[in-house]
Amino acid sequence: MALALLVAQVLLSFTVEGEGPVRFGFPLPAAALARGLSVEGPRDLALAWRPLPLDVDARSGRQWCELTVAGDGLAGVGPKRLRLRAGGVAPGHGDRGSPCGRRQEVEVGSAARVTTTVWTFVGGACDQRVRTEVTAGTLVVGDESLAVGEAMTEETVDLRARTLRVRIDPREWARAGVVPRPTGLGAPWRRHLCRIGKQLATLPGVRGHGDYGRSGDVVTNLEFDTVLGFLRLGLAEAEPALCARAADSARHLVDHDLEAGSGLPFAHGGDHRSSPPEPGHAWAQGLLLAGCVFADDDWIAAAGSMVRALARQPRTRPQSPRDDRARDLGWPLCELEAWLCVRRDPAVARAADALARELMARYDPRSKVIRFGEGERRGGGYEERAWLSAGILVPGLRAYAVRTRDPHALTVVRAHEARLLMLLRRGRRGLPIRYHVDAGGLGRELRLSGTAEAFMLLDGMAPRELRRVLARGQVAACLEGVPRADDPDVATQFSIAARCEWILR
Repeated sequence: MALALLVAQVLLSFTVEGEGPVRFGFPLPAAALARGLSVEGPRDLALAWRPLPLDVDARSGRQWCELTVAGDGLAGVGPKRLRLRAGGVAPGHGDRGSPCGRRQEVEVGSAARVTTTVWTFVGGACDQRVRTEVTAGTLVVGDESLAVGEAMTEETVDLRARTLRVRIDPREWARAGVVPRPTGLGAPWRRHLCRIGKQLATLPGVRGHGDYGRSGDVVTNLEFDTVLGFLRLGLAEAEPALCARAADSARHLVDHDLEAGSGLPFAHGGDHRSSPPEPGHAWAQGLLLAGCVFADDDWIAAAGSMVRALARQPRTRPQSPRDDRARDLGWPLCELEAWLCVRRDPAVARAADALARELMARYDPRSKVIRFGEGERRGGGYEERAWLSAGILVPGLRAYAVRTRDPHALTVVRAHEARLLMLLRRGRRGLPIRYHVDAGGLGRELRLSGTAEAFMLLDGMAPRELRRVLARGQVAACLEGVPRADDPDVATQFSIAARCEWILR
Protein backbone atom coordinates (compact mmCIF):
# COMPACT_ATOMS: atom_id res chain seq x y z
CA MET A 1 0.00 0.00 0.00
CA ALA A 2 2.79 2.40 0.91
CA LEU A 3 4.54 1.60 -2.38
CA ALA A 4 1.35 2.32 -4.33
CA LEU A 5 1.02 5.68 -2.61
CA LEU A 6 4.61 6.54 -3.48
CA VAL A 7 4.10 5.63 -7.14
CA ALA A 8 0.93 7.71 -7.32
CA GLN A 9 2.43 10.73 -5.53
CA VAL A 10 1.93 14.00 -7.43
CA LEU A 11 5.21 15.91 -7.26
CA LEU A 12 4.28 18.97 -9.31
CA SER A 13 1.19 20.39 -11.00
CA PHE A 14 1.77 22.92 -13.78
CA THR A 15 0.19 24.44 -16.88
CA VAL A 16 1.70 24.74 -20.34
CA GLU A 17 0.68 27.75 -22.42
CA GLY A 18 0.91 27.73 -26.19
CA GLU A 19 1.96 24.94 -28.50
CA GLY A 20 4.94 22.63 -28.68
CA PRO A 21 7.51 21.03 -26.37
CA VAL A 22 8.64 22.61 -23.10
CA ARG A 23 11.88 22.28 -21.16
CA PHE A 24 12.46 23.66 -17.65
CA GLY A 25 14.04 23.04 -14.25
CA PHE A 26 12.40 22.28 -10.92
CA PRO A 27 13.65 20.80 -7.60
CA LEU A 28 12.01 17.44 -6.84
CA PRO A 29 12.13 15.30 -3.67
CA ALA A 30 15.27 13.21 -3.96
CA ALA A 31 13.60 10.26 -2.23
CA ALA A 32 10.95 10.08 -4.97
CA LEU A 33 13.36 10.17 -7.92
CA ALA A 34 14.64 6.64 -7.39
CA ARG A 35 11.42 5.22 -8.89
CA GLY A 36 11.52 7.50 -11.93
CA LEU A 37 8.96 10.04 -13.11
CA SER A 38 5.86 10.14 -15.27
CA VAL A 39 3.70 12.94 -16.64
CA GLU A 40 -0.10 12.94 -16.70
CA GLY A 41 -2.28 15.21 -18.82
CA PRO A 42 -3.36 15.30 -22.47
CA ARG A 43 -2.80 12.06 -24.35
CA ASP A 44 0.37 11.21 -26.26
CA LEU A 45 2.87 12.97 -24.00
CA ALA A 46 6.52 11.97 -23.71
CA LEU A 47 8.72 12.86 -20.71
CA ALA A 48 12.47 12.96 -20.30
CA TRP A 49 14.29 14.13 -17.20
CA ARG A 50 17.74 14.26 -15.71
CA PRO A 51 19.30 15.63 -12.53
CA LEU A 52 21.08 18.91 -13.09
CA PRO A 53 24.81 18.88 -12.20
CA LEU A 54 24.17 19.73 -8.53
CA ASP A 55 23.79 17.78 -5.32
CA VAL A 56 20.64 17.35 -3.23
CA ASP A 57 19.71 20.66 -1.58
CA ALA A 58 20.84 20.45 2.04
CA ARG A 59 17.87 22.52 3.22
CA SER A 60 14.97 20.91 1.37
CA GLY A 61 16.13 17.38 0.48
CA ARG A 62 15.36 18.14 -3.15
CA GLN A 63 17.31 17.65 -6.37
CA TRP A 64 17.11 20.15 -9.21
CA CYS A 65 16.10 18.32 -12.42
CA GLU A 66 15.69 19.23 -16.06
CA LEU A 67 12.22 18.21 -17.28
CA THR A 68 11.28 17.95 -20.96
CA VAL A 69 7.72 17.26 -22.12
CA ALA A 70 6.80 16.85 -25.79
CA GLY A 71 4.25 15.08 -27.95
CA ASP A 72 0.92 15.60 -29.68
CA GLY A 73 -0.76 16.37 -26.36
CA LEU A 74 0.90 19.81 -26.44
CA ALA A 75 -0.58 20.73 -29.82
CA GLY A 76 -2.92 23.73 -29.97
CA VAL A 77 -2.64 27.16 -28.40
CA GLY A 78 -4.79 26.72 -25.30
CA PRO A 79 -3.47 25.95 -21.79
CA LYS A 80 -2.80 22.30 -20.90
CA ARG A 81 -2.82 21.10 -17.30
CA LEU A 82 -0.16 18.51 -16.45
CA ARG A 83 0.90 16.63 -13.35
CA LEU A 84 4.29 15.14 -12.65
CA ARG A 85 4.14 11.91 -10.65
CA ALA A 86 6.63 9.68 -8.89
CA GLY A 87 7.13 6.35 -10.64
CA GLY A 88 7.92 5.94 -14.32
CA VAL A 89 10.86 6.50 -16.65
CA ALA A 90 14.43 6.54 -15.41
CA PRO A 91 16.62 9.61 -15.95
CA GLY A 92 18.07 10.03 -19.40
CA HIS A 93 18.73 12.70 -21.98
CA GLY A 94 18.99 12.02 -25.66
CA ASP A 95 18.41 8.26 -25.49
CA ARG A 96 16.37 6.43 -28.12
CA GLY A 97 12.72 7.24 -27.60
CA SER A 98 13.44 10.33 -25.55
CA PRO A 99 11.40 13.45 -26.40
CA CYS A 100 14.55 15.54 -26.63
CA GLY A 101 18.08 14.99 -27.86
CA ARG A 102 20.96 17.40 -27.16
CA ARG A 103 24.30 17.67 -28.90
CA GLN A 104 27.09 20.19 -28.56
CA GLU A 105 30.01 20.99 -30.84
CA VAL A 106 32.99 23.23 -30.10
CA GLU A 107 35.13 24.82 -32.81
CA VAL A 108 38.32 26.56 -31.76
CA GLY A 109 39.72 29.10 -34.20
CA SER A 110 42.62 31.55 -34.11
CA ALA A 111 40.52 34.37 -32.62
CA ALA A 112 37.36 32.78 -31.25
CA ARG A 113 35.87 29.70 -29.64
CA VAL A 114 32.46 28.83 -31.10
CA THR A 115 30.13 26.52 -29.14
CA THR A 116 27.00 25.30 -30.91
CA THR A 117 24.31 23.51 -28.91
CA VAL A 118 21.29 21.93 -30.60
CA TRP A 119 18.15 20.52 -28.96
CA THR A 120 15.95 18.30 -31.16
CA PHE A 121 12.45 17.33 -30.01
CA VAL A 122 9.98 14.65 -30.97
CA GLY A 123 7.95 15.95 -33.90
CA GLY A 124 10.85 17.83 -35.48
CA ALA A 125 11.08 21.02 -33.37
CA CYS A 126 14.66 22.21 -32.99
CA ASP A 127 16.37 24.86 -30.83
CA GLN A 128 19.89 26.16 -31.31
CA ARG A 129 22.37 28.34 -29.44
CA VAL A 130 25.64 29.61 -30.92
CA ARG A 131 28.09 31.29 -28.55
CA THR A 132 31.16 32.98 -29.99
CA GLU A 133 33.79 33.78 -27.34
CA VAL A 134 36.58 36.17 -28.30
CA THR A 135 40.02 34.69 -27.58
CA ALA A 136 42.23 37.12 -29.53
CA GLY A 137 41.82 40.62 -30.98
CA THR A 138 38.29 41.98 -31.11
CA LEU A 139 34.98 40.89 -32.56
CA VAL A 140 33.10 43.65 -34.35
CA VAL A 141 29.31 43.44 -34.09
CA GLY A 142 27.67 46.33 -35.90
CA ASP A 143 29.19 49.47 -34.41
CA GLU A 144 30.36 47.67 -31.25
CA SER A 145 33.59 45.82 -30.50
CA LEU A 146 33.81 42.84 -28.16
CA ALA A 147 37.13 42.37 -26.37
CA VAL A 148 38.96 39.20 -25.37
CA GLY A 149 36.89 37.40 -22.75
CA GLU A 150 33.57 38.71 -24.06
CA ALA A 151 31.14 36.64 -26.09
CA MET A 152 28.18 37.00 -28.40
CA THR A 153 25.34 34.51 -28.02
CA GLU A 154 22.65 33.95 -30.64
CA GLU A 155 19.79 31.55 -30.04
CA THR A 156 16.44 30.65 -31.50
CA VAL A 157 13.48 32.42 -29.91
CA ASP A 158 11.82 29.18 -28.80
CA LEU A 159 14.78 28.07 -26.66
CA ARG A 160 13.94 30.41 -23.78
CA ALA A 161 10.21 30.49 -24.57
CA ARG A 162 9.91 26.77 -23.82
CA THR A 163 10.70 27.55 -20.18
CA LEU A 164 8.64 30.74 -20.00
CA ARG A 165 5.55 28.94 -21.34
CA VAL A 166 5.47 26.74 -18.24
CA ARG A 167 3.23 28.23 -15.56
CA ILE A 168 4.00 27.03 -12.03
CA ASP A 169 1.94 28.31 -9.13
CA PRO A 170 4.07 30.34 -6.66
CA ARG A 171 2.91 27.97 -3.91
CA GLU A 172 4.72 25.15 -5.71
CA TRP A 173 7.96 27.14 -5.68
CA ALA A 174 7.40 27.82 -1.97
CA ARG A 175 6.77 24.15 -1.17
CA ALA A 176 10.01 23.33 -2.99
CA GLY A 177 11.91 25.87 -0.86
CA VAL A 178 12.91 28.11 -3.78
CA VAL A 179 11.06 31.09 -2.30
CA PRO A 180 9.67 31.49 1.25
CA ARG A 181 6.12 30.40 1.98
CA PRO A 182 3.86 33.39 1.27
CA THR A 183 2.12 34.92 4.27
CA GLY A 184 1.00 38.18 2.67
CA LEU A 185 3.65 40.09 4.60
CA GLY A 186 5.55 41.48 1.63
CA ALA A 187 2.75 41.40 -0.97
CA PRO A 188 2.26 45.20 -1.33
CA TRP A 189 5.96 45.81 -1.88
CA ARG A 190 6.29 42.84 -4.25
CA ARG A 191 3.55 44.22 -6.48
CA HIS A 192 5.21 47.64 -6.60
CA LEU A 193 8.61 46.13 -7.36
CA CYS A 194 7.09 44.02 -10.14
CA ARG A 195 5.71 47.16 -11.77
CA ILE A 196 9.07 48.91 -11.49
CA GLY A 197 10.99 45.88 -12.74
CA LYS A 198 8.92 45.61 -15.91
CA GLN A 199 9.50 49.32 -16.65
CA LEU A 200 13.29 49.34 -16.33
CA ALA A 201 15.05 50.33 -19.54
CA THR A 202 17.93 48.04 -20.44
CA LEU A 203 21.11 49.55 -21.88
CA PRO A 204 21.34 49.65 -25.68
CA GLY A 205 23.29 47.41 -28.03
CA VAL A 206 24.67 43.89 -27.87
CA ARG A 207 26.94 44.75 -24.93
CA GLY A 208 24.22 46.61 -23.05
CA HIS A 209 21.28 44.25 -23.37
CA GLY A 210 20.41 42.77 -19.98
CA ASP A 211 22.33 45.39 -18.01
CA TYR A 212 21.18 48.74 -16.63
CA GLY A 213 22.51 52.22 -15.98
CA ARG A 214 22.39 54.63 -13.08
CA SER A 215 23.13 58.31 -12.47
CA GLY A 216 26.45 59.67 -13.67
CA ASP A 217 26.43 57.44 -16.75
CA VAL A 218 27.50 54.49 -14.60
CA VAL A 219 26.97 50.95 -15.90
CA THR A 220 25.63 48.96 -12.93
CA ASN A 221 27.11 45.59 -13.96
CA LEU A 222 24.06 44.09 -12.26
CA GLU A 223 25.24 45.14 -8.77
CA PHE A 224 23.29 43.77 -5.79
CA ASP A 225 22.39 40.79 -8.01
CA THR A 226 19.80 42.10 -10.42
CA VAL A 227 19.37 38.55 -11.75
CA LEU A 228 18.32 37.26 -8.33
CA GLY A 229 15.86 40.11 -7.81
CA PHE A 230 14.18 39.65 -11.18
CA LEU A 231 13.96 35.87 -10.94
CA ARG A 232 12.73 35.43 -7.38
CA LEU A 233 10.11 38.14 -7.90
CA GLY A 234 9.08 36.49 -11.17
CA LEU A 235 8.63 33.10 -9.48
CA ALA A 236 6.90 34.49 -6.38
CA GLU A 237 4.44 36.56 -8.44
CA ALA A 238 4.10 34.26 -11.49
CA GLU A 239 5.44 37.00 -13.76
CA PRO A 240 7.17 35.44 -16.82
CA ALA A 241 8.21 38.90 -18.04
CA LEU A 242 10.48 39.27 -14.99
CA CYS A 243 11.85 35.76 -15.47
CA ALA A 244 12.69 36.72 -19.07
CA ARG A 245 14.55 39.78 -17.82
CA ALA A 246 16.47 37.60 -15.39
CA ALA A 247 17.54 35.39 -18.30
CA ASP A 248 18.67 38.45 -20.27
CA SER A 249 20.76 39.60 -17.32
CA ALA A 250 22.22 36.13 -16.70
CA ARG A 251 23.27 35.96 -20.34
CA HIS A 252 24.79 39.44 -20.14
CA LEU A 253 26.76 38.51 -17.03
CA VAL A 254 28.44 35.45 -18.54
CA ASP A 255 29.00 37.08 -21.94
CA HIS A 256 30.30 40.52 -20.97
CA ASP A 257 31.04 41.02 -17.28
CA LEU A 258 33.45 38.24 -16.26
CA GLU A 259 37.21 38.76 -16.18
CA ALA A 260 39.09 35.71 -17.38
CA GLY A 261 42.00 36.16 -14.99
CA SER A 262 40.21 36.39 -11.66
CA GLY A 263 36.98 34.65 -12.66
CA LEU A 264 35.05 37.48 -11.03
CA PRO A 265 32.84 40.13 -12.65
CA PHE A 266 34.08 43.63 -13.26
CA ALA A 267 32.63 46.15 -10.81
CA HIS A 268 30.24 48.90 -11.87
CA GLY A 269 31.84 51.82 -13.69
CA GLY A 270 31.90 53.83 -16.86
CA ASP A 271 31.88 50.69 -19.01
CA HIS A 272 31.11 47.01 -18.54
CA ARG A 273 34.80 46.15 -18.18
CA SER A 274 36.42 49.35 -16.90
CA SER A 275 36.48 48.81 -13.10
CA PRO A 276 38.53 45.96 -11.61
CA PRO A 277 36.76 43.01 -9.97
CA GLU A 278 36.25 43.05 -6.20
CA PRO A 279 35.04 40.29 -3.87
CA GLY A 280 32.50 42.78 -2.52
CA HIS A 281 30.98 43.21 -5.99
CA ALA A 282 30.46 39.59 -7.08
CA TRP A 283 27.06 37.92 -7.03
CA ALA A 284 26.51 34.32 -8.15
CA GLN A 285 23.20 33.41 -6.48
CA GLY A 286 21.02 34.82 -9.24
CA LEU A 287 23.05 33.16 -11.99
CA LEU A 288 22.87 29.84 -10.15
CA LEU A 289 19.09 30.07 -9.74
CA ALA A 290 18.67 31.07 -13.40
CA GLY A 291 20.74 28.05 -14.44
CA CYS A 292 18.45 25.82 -12.39
CA VAL A 293 15.13 27.29 -13.53
CA PHE A 294 16.13 27.44 -17.22
CA ALA A 295 17.98 24.07 -16.98
CA ASP A 296 21.13 25.69 -18.34
CA ASP A 297 24.29 23.77 -17.49
CA ASP A 298 26.51 26.58 -18.76
CA TRP A 299 25.01 29.11 -16.35
CA ILE A 300 25.33 26.66 -13.45
CA ALA A 301 28.98 26.07 -14.39
CA ALA A 302 29.61 29.82 -14.62
CA ALA A 303 28.08 30.35 -11.17
CA GLY A 304 30.28 27.58 -9.78
CA SER A 305 33.37 29.11 -11.37
CA MET A 306 32.55 32.47 -9.82
CA VAL A 307 32.02 30.93 -6.38
CA ARG A 308 35.29 29.00 -6.57
CA ALA A 309 37.05 32.20 -7.65
CA LEU A 310 35.68 33.90 -4.53
CA ALA A 311 36.90 30.97 -2.45
CA ARG A 312 40.40 31.34 -3.92
CA GLN A 313 40.50 35.12 -3.50
CA PRO A 314 43.31 35.85 -1.03
CA ARG A 315 42.57 38.07 1.95
CA THR A 316 44.96 41.01 1.60
CA ARG A 317 45.78 43.64 4.18
CA PRO A 318 43.75 46.81 3.43
CA GLN A 319 45.90 49.74 2.32
CA SER A 320 43.87 52.10 4.52
CA PRO A 321 41.06 51.78 7.10
CA ARG A 322 38.58 52.90 4.43
CA ASP A 323 39.51 49.80 2.42
CA ASP A 324 38.58 47.48 5.31
CA ARG A 325 34.93 46.97 4.32
CA ALA A 326 32.08 44.79 5.51
CA ARG A 327 30.98 44.03 1.96
CA ASP A 328 34.30 42.34 1.11
CA LEU A 329 33.64 39.62 3.69
CA GLY A 330 29.85 39.64 3.82
CA TRP A 331 28.97 39.28 0.16
CA PRO A 332 31.42 36.40 -0.49
CA LEU A 333 30.10 34.54 2.57
CA CYS A 334 26.51 34.84 1.29
CA GLU A 335 27.49 33.58 -2.17
CA LEU A 336 29.59 30.70 -0.88
CA GLU A 337 26.88 29.55 1.53
CA ALA A 338 24.25 29.61 -1.25
CA TRP A 339 26.47 27.36 -3.40
CA LEU A 340 27.11 24.96 -0.50
CA CYS A 341 23.38 24.35 -0.18
CA VAL A 342 23.36 22.60 -3.56
CA ARG A 343 26.92 21.42 -4.06
CA ARG A 344 29.31 19.62 -1.73
CA ASP A 345 32.56 21.51 -2.27
CA PRO A 346 35.24 21.16 0.44
CA ALA A 347 37.37 24.08 -0.81
CA VAL A 348 34.36 26.40 -0.83
CA ALA A 349 33.32 25.17 2.62
CA ARG A 350 36.79 25.91 4.02
CA ALA A 351 36.69 29.41 2.54
CA ALA A 352 33.20 30.06 3.95
CA ASP A 353 34.29 28.81 7.38
CA ALA A 354 37.29 31.15 7.30
CA LEU A 355 35.13 34.16 6.37
CA ALA A 356 32.63 33.39 9.12
CA ARG A 357 35.39 32.95 11.70
CA GLU A 358 36.88 36.30 10.74
CA LEU A 359 33.50 38.01 11.07
CA MET A 360 32.98 36.47 14.51
CA ALA A 361 36.52 37.48 15.56
CA ARG A 362 35.67 41.07 14.63
CA TYR A 363 32.54 41.05 16.78
CA ASP A 364 32.72 43.50 19.68
CA PRO A 365 30.31 42.16 22.33
CA ARG A 366 30.36 45.44 24.26
CA SER A 367 29.31 47.58 21.30
CA LYS A 368 27.39 44.68 19.68
CA VAL A 369 28.84 45.43 16.22
CA ILE A 370 31.19 43.63 13.83
CA ARG A 371 33.95 46.18 13.44
CA PHE A 372 35.59 47.24 10.16
CA GLY A 373 38.05 50.00 9.43
CA GLU A 374 35.49 51.91 7.39
CA GLY A 375 33.41 52.47 10.52
CA GLU A 376 36.11 53.38 13.04
CA ARG A 377 36.02 56.94 14.39
CA ARG A 378 38.42 58.96 16.52
CA GLY A 379 38.30 58.23 20.21
CA GLY A 380 37.20 54.63 19.75
CA GLY A 381 33.71 55.39 18.46
CA TYR A 382 32.21 53.39 15.66
CA GLU A 383 29.72 54.26 12.90
CA GLU A 384 27.67 51.16 12.21
CA ARG A 385 26.32 50.85 8.69
CA ALA A 386 23.25 49.08 9.96
CA TRP A 387 21.70 48.40 6.55
CA LEU A 388 24.86 46.61 5.36
CA SER A 389 25.26 44.58 8.54
CA ALA A 390 21.59 43.61 8.51
CA GLY A 391 21.42 42.92 4.77
CA ILE A 392 24.79 41.21 4.27
CA LEU A 393 26.54 40.09 7.44
CA VAL A 394 23.51 38.76 9.30
CA PRO A 395 22.12 36.68 6.36
CA GLY A 396 25.61 35.31 5.68
CA LEU A 397 26.17 34.30 9.31
CA ARG A 398 22.63 32.88 9.51
CA ALA A 399 23.35 30.60 6.56
CA TYR A 400 26.70 29.59 8.04
CA ALA A 401 25.03 28.81 11.40
CA VAL A 402 22.39 26.65 9.70
CA ARG A 403 25.09 24.67 7.88
CA THR A 404 27.53 24.27 10.80
CA ARG A 405 25.33 24.79 13.88
CA ASP A 406 28.01 27.10 15.26
CA PRO A 407 26.63 28.54 18.53
CA HIS A 408 28.91 31.59 18.39
CA ALA A 409 27.49 32.57 15.00
CA LEU A 410 23.96 32.28 16.39
CA THR A 411 24.93 34.51 19.33
CA VAL A 412 26.23 37.21 16.98
CA VAL A 413 23.14 36.99 14.75
CA ARG A 414 20.75 37.24 17.69
CA ALA A 415 22.63 40.20 19.15
CA HIS A 416 22.26 42.05 15.84
CA GLU A 417 18.58 41.15 15.64
CA ALA A 418 17.97 42.40 19.17
CA ARG A 419 19.80 45.70 18.56
CA LEU A 420 17.87 46.30 15.35
CA LEU A 421 14.55 45.52 17.02
CA MET A 422 15.31 48.00 19.79
CA LEU A 423 16.17 50.75 17.31
CA LEU A 424 13.04 50.15 15.24
CA ARG A 425 10.82 50.27 18.32
CA ARG A 426 12.00 53.74 19.30
CA GLY A 427 9.17 55.32 17.37
CA ARG A 428 11.31 57.97 15.71
CA ARG A 429 10.79 59.06 12.12
CA GLY A 430 12.70 57.18 9.45
CA LEU A 431 14.66 53.94 9.67
CA PRO A 432 18.13 53.69 11.30
CA ILE A 433 20.33 53.20 8.25
CA ARG A 434 23.42 54.16 10.30
CA TYR A 435 24.11 54.80 13.96
CA HIS A 436 27.07 55.61 16.21
CA VAL A 437 28.19 53.64 19.25
CA ASP A 438 30.98 54.37 21.74
CA ALA A 439 31.94 53.66 25.35
CA GLY A 440 28.86 55.56 26.51
CA GLY A 441 26.47 53.49 24.44
CA LEU A 442 24.37 54.42 21.42
CA GLY A 443 24.85 57.86 19.91
CA ARG A 444 23.33 59.76 17.04
CA GLU A 445 21.48 57.96 14.27
CA LEU A 446 21.00 58.58 10.56
CA ARG A 447 17.35 57.78 9.93
CA LEU A 448 16.02 57.85 6.38
CA SER A 449 12.84 57.02 4.50
CA GLY A 450 12.15 56.55 0.83
CA THR A 451 15.35 54.61 0.15
CA ALA A 452 15.86 50.97 -0.84
CA GLU A 453 18.55 50.52 1.83
CA ALA A 454 15.63 50.29 4.29
CA PHE A 455 14.56 47.02 2.63
CA MET A 456 17.96 45.48 3.33
CA LEU A 457 17.84 46.78 6.88
CA LEU A 458 14.70 44.73 7.48
CA ASP A 459 16.33 41.61 6.00
CA GLY A 460 18.31 41.50 9.25
CA MET A 461 15.19 41.19 11.37
CA ALA A 462 14.29 37.93 13.11
CA PRO A 463 11.33 36.61 11.04
CA ARG A 464 9.15 36.23 14.15
CA GLU A 465 9.49 39.97 14.88
CA LEU A 466 9.21 41.34 11.37
CA ARG A 467 5.42 41.29 11.11
CA ARG A 468 5.03 43.32 14.30
CA VAL A 469 7.62 45.83 13.12
CA LEU A 470 5.94 46.28 9.74
CA ALA A 471 2.61 46.77 11.48
CA ARG A 472 4.00 50.03 12.87
CA GLY A 473 2.70 52.70 10.53
CA GLN A 474 5.87 54.79 10.58
CA VAL A 475 7.98 51.78 9.46
CA ALA A 476 5.70 50.83 6.57
CA ALA A 477 5.47 54.48 5.49
CA CYS A 478 9.25 54.63 5.04
CA LEU A 479 9.00 51.96 2.32
CA GLU A 480 6.00 53.29 0.46
CA GLY A 481 6.58 53.87 -3.27
CA VAL A 482 10.24 52.79 -3.11
CA PRO A 483 11.88 52.86 -5.54
CA ARG A 484 10.39 55.69 -7.57
CA ALA A 485 10.16 55.12 -11.30
CA ASP A 486 11.79 58.53 -11.93
CA ASP A 487 14.74 57.92 -9.57
CA PRO A 488 17.97 58.28 -11.60
CA ASP A 489 19.28 55.25 -9.69
CA VAL A 490 16.08 53.24 -10.05
CA ALA A 491 17.86 50.12 -11.40
CA THR A 492 20.18 49.92 -8.39
CA GLN A 493 17.39 50.77 -5.96
CA PHE A 494 15.27 48.01 -7.53
CA SER A 495 18.07 45.46 -7.19
CA ILE A 496 18.71 46.36 -3.54
CA ALA A 497 15.04 45.92 -2.64
CA ALA A 498 14.15 42.99 -4.91
CA ARG A 499 16.95 40.75 -3.61
CA CYS A 500 15.57 40.88 -0.04
CA GLU A 501 14.07 37.64 1.19
CA TRP A 502 11.49 39.17 3.52
CA ILE A 503 9.49 40.75 0.71
CA LEU A 504 8.84 37.25 -0.70
CA ARG A 505 6.99 36.18 2.44
